[in-house]
Amino acid sequence: MSTGLPVSRPAPGLPGEPSGSPGSGVRAPRRAPRRRILAATLALCGVLVMLYPPAASWWAESTAAGRLAVHAEQNRSLDPAARSALLTAAEDYNATRVTGLVVDPFSNVEGADAHGIDDDARDYLAQLAHDPEGIMARVRVPGIDVDLPVYHGATEETLRRGSGHLYGSSLPVGGPGTHAVLTGHSGLPEAKLFTAVHDLRAGDDVFIDVLDRTLAYRVTGAEVVEPTDVAGLAVRPGEDLLTLVTCTPIGVNSHRLIVHAERVDLPDGGAPPEPSRPFPWWAVLAVVAVLAWAATVLAPAGQPRRH
Repeated sequence: MSTGLPVSRPAPGLPGEPSGSPGSGVRAPRRAPRRRILAATLALCGVLVMLYPPAASWWAESTAAGRLAVHAEQNRSLDPAARSALLTAAEDYNATRVTGLVVDPFSNVEGADAHGIDDDARDYLAQLAHDPEGIMARVRVPGIDVDLPVYHGATEETLRRGSGHLYGSSLPVGGPGTHAVLTGHSGLPEAKLFTAVHDLRAGDDVFIDVLDRTLAYRVTGAEVVEPTDVAGLAVRPGEDLLTLVTCTPIGVNSHRLIVHAERVDLPDGGAPPEPSRPFPWWAVLAVVAVLAWAATVLAPAGQPRRH
């Protein structure tokens, strides 16, 4: 029932009136742009995922380069007589202890590495063992940007850090009647390692640095074999050979790629110069992506619009 008294009604658009109420003439400010934040975050995650392989590879190569620099300094600091003794011992080992009986380095069976310790394994691990990090040599393939430390044996731990020297093959010090076999992983997302070995062709050069000695080998060919086929790793009388072994096809790893090389004289210019480290452009892209994400997420939602 009406009281007859006038009813006070607030005028539309007065201060304090809930924004966006009927008749206010103002659209309510938009809420936090959740879709925009989600889209920006997903885009950032996608960019970071794409940048992971080059970033991880750059880090692995930088770590290996640091270890090799320390190794080279230790070699230079050795007394010349000590270096000569280490090389002589390795050459004697090749002449008297190497049988050439090897197994597939990626088979994870007994005999694939030197860590089932017995007297023969102890003798092997004592060769070229002057580096506290366990580096015995260095393998460089300038044509495919491979530059890795070489460690004793072919354990999984070893092959994650660099190249492994296959136990049972000749130590990589060169000489007639020797055949050194170096192994490495291919296709790892976090490190290139021997991935580019698939691109080697006849005529490409491979260099081995051991103590104060640099050995040059030239690729003569490659073959794909079953894991159990190790005939191509045997010593050949009078020849100085080097073989690089990795799994193939990448990601399947059902066979082995074996790249053969034979000893040649060093090029006229000597050993190749030290490789330069590429600029980490992935880091720049990562910073740009993060800044773009921050600008998108932290930007104001925008001013409300009037009708």
